[in-house]
Amino acid sequence: MRYKLTVLLIILNVAIFSLIFYMDRASSIDEKFKASSRLILDPVFVQALDRVSISSTSNDIRWELQKSQDGDWIITNPINWKANPFAVKDLLFQLKELSWESRFPVGDLAQAGQSLESYNLASPPVSIELSSGPSTQTLALGAPTEIGNRLYTMSPDGEYIMVISQGVVEMLRGDLNTFKDRRIFGEEIDGSSVIQVQDRSASNVRVRLERSETGWDFVSPISAKADNERVKGLITEWQNMEAVDISSSDEPELEINGNALRLTFEGLNRRETLLLAPVPAEDDAEGYFKAKRDRYGAVFKVPNSVVEKLRHVQEELREKRVLHSLSENWTSLTVQFGEITTTIQQLESGAWQVLHYSRNGELDTQPADRAAIEEINSLMREMEAVRFVSDAPSETDIRRFGLDAPQRTVTLKTESNESVKMLIGDISRESGETLLYASTNQSASVFLIRPHVLAGIPLNPLHYRDRTISTIPETATVGSIRIVERKTGSEVFPADTTDMKALSDRLENYMMNVRVVHYLNNVFKDPLQLDDNRTINWPYEIVANINYSPGSGDNSSKTTLYLSDRLGGTTQYIANPISGLTGTIPIDLIELLDPLFATFPEEPESPAVPGGEATP
Repeated sequence: MRYKLTVLLIILNVAIFSLIFYMDRASSIDEKFKASSRLILDPVFVQALDRVSISSTSNDIRWELQKSQDGDWIITNPINWKANPFAVKDLLFQLKELSWESRFPVGDLAQAGQSLESYNLASPPVSIELSSGPSTQTLALGAPTEIGNRLYTMSPDGEYIMVISQGVVEMLRGDLNTFKDRRIFGEEIDGSSVIQVQDRSASNVRVRLERSETGWDFVSPISAKADNERVKGLITEWQNMEAVDISSSDEPELEINGNALRLTFEGLNRRETLLLAPVPAEDDAEGYFKAKRDRYGAVFKVPNSVVEKLRHVQEELREKRVLHSLSENWTSLTVQFGEITTTIQQLESGAWQVLHYSRNGELDTQPADRAAIEEINSLMREMEAVRFVSDAPSETDIRRFGLDAPQRTVTLKTESNESVKMLIGDISRESGETLLYASTNQSASVFLIRPHVLAGIPLNPLHYRDRTISTIPETATVGSIRIVERKTGSEVFPADTTDMKALSDRLENYMMNVRVVHYLNNVFKDPLQLDDNRTINWPYEIVANINYSPGSGDNSSKTTLYLSDRLGGTTQYIANPISGLTGTIPIDLIELLDPLFATFPEEPESPAVPGGEATP
């Protein structure tokens, strides 16, 4: 019995829930039906609009907007210019959602002693004519209601006077110039694949850039790589640039003279052209060019500074980073001067090595320093041509630039076996700067580079060699460290009278992996003769006891390195007498060592006071 009662209660609950759901859904449908039945315009009709005409008695100007075959909205009156897509979209939304709150028949006005003039609908202040193909509807907007933020309007069929909100009227009674798209170009040049600038002031030269899978390239008047980021910046600049003083013009074309320009963007099945003509000198107080797009009749202004940049696109947009694409892609670099060569190459393991021929003609191979490889990468990423000197140099030019017998020949190779060769020639005498002529086998162009490029890729193989002159296995530890004055045998470090913990910790860490900042070309000698006037003496020894883990054979050993005096603000040399390598130690270690070796003059005695003892 209880089971049957439970089933009955479940059935009743389901039935009640279904009834509530049905009534709620029916109520929602009824509300939607009532709302849709109050719409003044058919949403399908509004969606298919191809022409909108707005008349306002406040300014006596009739604005007409028309939809083009491309789907863009165009202002055809009072000017011929493109419409602001956001303003048009907002207007269409307002029209689609326009609904009446109350209404009464026009035929009942006479019985109530009213007329269309009573509601300002005989000659409405604002009227909108909407067209979709052959179908046209007119919406007249009259006087505001006495209470509430509402106004009267005439239904498109003329049978009713309706009360609506003032949203759409506030938009149309405002400044209709909001329907102008202030941007000279907008989305229409997005995705452009061709940019062309025709400059009449430069013998009507046409600069043409084309986009390929690898980026932008100049194809006329020269063939060269373009800077992709700068080209994108140019497109973005013109997409966001606004026209000044847009006005109608009865002239079919602007007056073309020797300083005019033509800017063209080409995309997929679309071509946008802008004609720019200078304003006569007597009218050019503000510094503008007159401009006109080929598909619109409106004339507007563009600042001189923007136009003048177009005259230099061949220089400004050219790719000046001639080795940028190889900065992370090269596997071999050879620096050559005459018969002297140094090569840095990457092994299959990912490690790098330096190869060069010694004086006796034997090939010497050494591990390369990773920091030196990063310096080369950075140099290639940041190196730019200061300017391009010639794009078609003659043989005489090549000799004049010193590229027939270059100071350096730099050859780069990639994994795909691509080879790029750069020649560095003589110093330029054409400007006050110290610049070097250079060229690559990628084009015939000759350009100027800064001298630091030559300094960044020296012939000296030690510049690229791994800068570790002594190392201790990771399984070993550094025991005691002493710095001994070789001449007297006395210990300089550790010192009992001074807190040397910072130096002690730094030395212990340094002796695990002794690296130099720069190598000396000279092999170690005691003393080391650099040239006729300079000699490096080694007055100190750094002696470190090395402790090895049990089972590794010898339990301890000793490492001895030679140390020079501090010879300058950032120069102090260290040497490994076993390997013969010498170099400079890091500046932070120089500063920590300085108190050990610094000597100060004795304090002078105080002068005696007449008739008494010396002044303390």
